Formats: sequence, C-alpha cells, structure tokens
Amino acid sequence: MYYKVLLDGKSFHGGEFEWSLPKNGKPGKWHSVVGDLRMCLHGFHLTDNPQKWWNRDAKCYEVEYKDALQPNEDKICVRKVRLVKELTHDDLAKLQIFYSGEHVVTEGTALAYNSSTVKAYNSSTVKAYDSSTVNSRFHTGNVTVSHNAIHINRDTTPPTIKGNYQGGK
Repeated sequence: MYYKVLLDGKSFHGGEFEWSLPKNGKPGKWHSVVGDLRMCLHGFHLTDNPQKWWNRDAKCYEVEYKDALQPNEDKICVRKVRLVKELTHDDLAKLQIFYSGEHVVTEGTALAYNSSTVKAYNSSTVKAYDSSTVNSRFHTGNVTVSHNAIHINRDTTPPTIKGNYQGGK
C-alpha cells in the first residue's frame, strides 16, 4: 500500500504541488504528468513508509495510481495518481503514528504526539513529541523526546525520567 503525505493539502518534500483532496467519501481528481518518469526528478512520489516523511501537522492519504517505476527503498514514482481517503488517527496508529490513546511498540519506529502513551519493548525506536509519554521496559532501542514529552525508563532501579516531567507536589 502506498500513501501521500501532505501539509495543508500540498506536497512539502521537494515540491509544493496542490492536490485535489477527497471530499464527502469521494476520491480527489486524478493528477498526471507527461514525459519520462524519473525518481526524485519527474513524477508523483508516493511512500509505503509515511513516518519517514512525517510532520506533526501533516495528513496522510491512501492513493490509487497508474504507470509506476520500480519502487526505490520506501517510495515509488508514478505518472497518474489520486487521493482516495484521508487516514484517521486509528489508521495512522496502525502505521505507528500515534496522536492519542495507549499503544505498545515491540519493533520498528513509532512517532508519538499529543497525549499518547507508548510502551516500548525490545529494539523498537520511539520519537516522542508534545505531551506524550514513553514507558520502556526490556528495551534495547532508542527513545527521543522533545517539547514536553517524557521517557520513563523502567529498566533502571529506580526508574529514570527524561524530559520535562512536572511531578506532583
């Protein structure tokens, strides 16, 4: 499955193309290019890994596409594409992009925003922002916190806390 990550309805990694967005359950209009497709140079670029291209305020869309070059790492270059559906927070959570709720991550990379809580295990990597919380246990991966995010490492005795923890009085 491939996706398009946009900011304010526009491309924001190597272009500013304004997309026709899905409305009322109907896909956006088809967009196309003419000429030879060239990865990173000419064509519409889609990804199977939205996290790599993510921005806190981004939106992610399922797409339909036609006439594609062979995939290159996490992206593909296509001639014709339309946005089918904007992903919900539940859809994003399946891609390990969290905006709310409690989640468990045992592998791969996860992004945590807002008030989400992530329990990190094994060799997973979690990047936490806003007021999200990461609890790690039996964890050999990485946790990065910024803004008001908190990392509680339960593999130490006593547990250590990293981030802007504002403990109760």
